[in-house]
Amino acid sequence: MFINADGDLTGLPENLAAFLKYLKGVVVDNEPVQMIDNEVEKVKKREEWEVEYMTSYLRDMDIREEGIEIGLEQGLKQGREEGRE
Repeated sequence: MFINADGDLTGLPENLAAFLKYLKGVVVDNEPVQMIDNEVEKVKKREEWEVEYMTSYLRDMDIREEGIEIGLEQGLKQGREEGRE
């Protein structure tokens, strides 16, 4: 899912407009957004979640690099088989 928080907020429901502003880093006085921000702050303070996130991120990066290497090897092999180098 992609969210464009830079769009025109005219006509949007108040809570949605406040949330989009929050995503852009604007401090807003909106109860639902404050609830979200409180939960975000709790997560940021949970050290074990930070470690888990970083571990997951590093694993994902390793898998991505491995996929790139496999793709390059397959591409070179296919090129050789087709007589291109």
